[in-house]
Amino acid sequence: MKPGAPWKRTILLPAFVVLALVQLAVPANMILHREMTIRHGKEYKLRAQPVDPYDAFRGRYVRLNFDVAEAPPPTSDPLKRQQKAYAVLESDSEGFATVASVSLTPPDTDNYLAVRLNPHAQRQPREAPKTDIVWPFERYYMEESAAPEAERMYRERIRTSSVHITFRVLRGTGVITGLYLDDKPIEAALSTP
Repeated sequence: MKPGAPWKRTILLPAFVVLALVQLAVPANMILHREMTIRHGKEYKLRAQPVDPYDAFRGRYVRLNFDVAEAPPPTSDPLKRQQKAYAVLESDSEGFATVASVSLTPPDTDNYLAVRLNPHAQRQPREAPKTDIVWPFERYYMEESAAPEAERMYRERIRTSSVHITFRVLRGTGVITGLYLDDKPIEAALSTP
């Protein structure tokens, strides 16, 4: 046996265990954060317009586009494109999310969502400055075989149907909980003729 071998074992084994625990803790924390949002977050709805693409690494999903939300800029200083901000959300009379206010720092409430801002030019000299809200939701993942049928159904009913998502928000994190076609979950709409 080599003279330095026990010393290496006493250092390397605990280091390996710590590294393994860190590697398990990071994804576990991400999963826990999303689960806490789903269980304890406030639910909102957002009108959507799906398109069906395919991601070779993540599978089938419905690509989501939303009605543009505008808000006054959170500061008089010029904003950068895709500026990170926080939108305090409220529900309108139909239960859809509206932006109550926007701030560059996290507000003192649980019902805010981390968003991106895109400032746009004033169209009229006396017009109040506005900024577009870029929602953090782009994809609704579905079972591999269901996504093409969901896209077909959407295209057939685009002029007569309403499409929206539901999502939960807790301290800046938003998690999509459902995609609805005519107030019916898309999965249920796919199972009925």
